Amino acid sequence: MERGLNNLRDSLRNDWLVSDPKVKAALLDKLNQIADGKGVVFEGSKAAPFKGSIPAGQILIPTGGTTGQPRYAIHTWQTLKNAAENLAARIAGPINSCCILPMHHVSGFMQIVRALVTGGRVHVTDARALDVEPEGLCLSIVPTQLNRFMEQPELLKKLKRFRIIFLGGSAVSKKLLHQAREQQLPLAPCYGMTETAAMVTLLEPSDFLAGIYSSGIALPNTKVTIQDQRIHIQTNSLYRGYWGDEQGEIESIGTQDRGMIDKDYHLHVHGRLDRVIISGGEKIDPAEVEATLLMYEDIKEALVLGVEDKEWGQRVIAFVVGHTGVNLPNSLRKILPSHKVPKEFHHVNHLPLNRSGKVDWEQVKNVVG
Repeated sequence: MERGLNNLRDSLRNDWLVSDPKVKAALLDKLNQIADGKGVVFEGSKAAPFKGSIPAGQILIPTGGTTGQPRYAIHTWQTLKNAAENLAARIAGPINSCCILPMHHVSGFMQIVRALVTGGRVHVTDARALDVEPEGLCLSIVPTQLNRFMEQPELLKKLKRFRIIFLGGSAVSKKLLHQAREQQLPLAPCYGMTETAAMVTLLEPSDFLAGIYSSGIALPNTKVTIQDQRIHIQTNSLYRGYWGDEQGEIESIGTQDRGMIDKDYHLHVHGRLDRVIISGGEKIDPAEVEATLLMYEDIKEALVLGVEDKEWGQRVIAFVVGHTGVNLPNSLRKILPSHKVPKEFHHVNHLPLNRSGKVDWEQVKNVVG
């Protein structure tokens, strides 16, 4: 571990980061603490202020978890370094990146780690403009960003010039993937999470452009299996537990995602085993939104779902029995974060449920289309 931190100290002395001075100063301060073996925390913009003393060597990264409640996954420099090396073994380094994702997200910070571990560079830029020369750079984005970039001709031209575009964070529609393939974008759909230090599977751009729909195959030092439809992961980049829980070596993690592995070892993700909705990269607990809706006196029943959406990955919709005299979207924005407010409200006489009380997706499709 000490050798790894020494290598980090050496890398920090290089000219590897192009960024706004304020962002650069804050990031270097955090990285120098890591290099000194101190415990650090990356606090999410929507998370409650962190309280507590962090043990030496621990790196706490926020994650929504399967309940939508913010938690902190515990990593070390070694687990993050392992993740970067696993990716480099697949695509070759150095890994140079254009970073437009938040640094407190694992998908943002891992771009920094990859550069430091492989001798690359990072350009931190405005997510709206992609103000860089793309040649030789990797770009990490979520489906919502991909859709919006493709709608802007100048940004679409830039997308075509990136080395690789890693696509993850939420469900992506086949329609959007088809459009990206038609534009010959070097897309690399991938699968991972905070607990695994970002991606553990990757579909390389050549395979994507050849017409393959999947999240790719496992990276080196990683084993992905399916048990009772649930995706399980073993990897040397696995987290060490959640802050506040009992900690220790974790050999594997059973996710809340359903999936299958085909004969060519490609992972196909088929959705969540739980009800958490992932829209635009944000995790949303539908039960929380339903409970908020039921606070309105005239609303008798509520059902909140995520349906496939070209722009958001999943779009939050609500079925409501009963009417109120208020504008629901405007009213809910005073109570909930904006990304949790349903984008559609359907007032119905009965919720679209079958006799067993399960969601009747045929009814949902008849209403939503």
